[in-house]
Amino acid sequence: MGLYEILKKIDNLYKIKLPDLIKVHFIFLSNKLQKAANNPLLRQKNELPLPIQVNGNNKWEIKEILACKLIRGTLKYYISWKGYDPDPT
Repeated sequence: MGLYEILKKIDNLYKIKLPDLIKVHFIFLSNKLQKAANNPLLRQKNELPLPIQVNGNNKWEIKEILACKLIRGTLKYYISWKGYDPDPT
């Protein structure tokens, strides 16, 4: 839709400054919004951090475990990785 300024955060809602031509309510849930790209040029990507070498194997550093759940007898984790954007969109 476009890049718009966030005017105010109210709990998990955001009040957005929209052009007068857009005739919708200006308050949105956070799950309906995405961050603007850091690098708007087509096909341009940020360099990701290199893995840590441990005994010849690549390892990545965990910043935080955000959630976990048991699926078919196996624990699955939702991880925030150090040096990686939590919202890649």
